[in-house]
Amino acid sequence: MEDNGIEEIRAKNFQKLIVKTSQNYSKEDYQIIYTTSFIPEEFEGSAYCVGDYYSEEGSNKSLKF
Repeated sequence: MEDNGIEEIRAKNFQKLIVKTSQNYSKEDYQIIYTTSFIPEEFEGSAYCVGDYYSEEGSNKSLKF
């Protein structure tokens, strides 16, 4: 999902709604893939976040040379 232009608080709230709604279903019934630069603090380091974190400023940039 492209999150440029969306308000950070709305992006984080949307993710919380996705998690809340998905808890009504068996984990074997679905897969949700959502990419964002706005991760709610309580999700960081949890099972909801997989893969690397990328940033232009940090040492882990999305485009490697």
